[in-house]
Amino acid sequence: MKHFKFYSKEDILSLTKVRRFETRLGERIQYLKPGAEWPEVMEHTTSKYILLGIPEDIGVKANYGIGGADSTWLPFLSSFLNIKSNDF
Repeated sequence: MKHFKFYSKEDILSLTKVRRFETRLGERIQYLKPGAEWPEVMEHTTSKYILLGIPEDIGVKANYGIGGADSTWLPFLSSFLNIKSNDF
């Protein structure tokens, strides 16, 4: 698993803009504990969704488009983690 980057709590909170009296998704999101074996964790998780990002732009280039989609993972993750958390 040398090519996978598993985000820790510190990684997630570094991308989250914490504000008083507001709760962001980055503050509520679950993450793998350090040293946890991810196949076993995935089998027993109570999470409804799992976020997996693959930074690539092969499809764009194959359709004669302009590459660059491979660099959008971190901007997406930052925006996603800063969405206000609510019951919906």
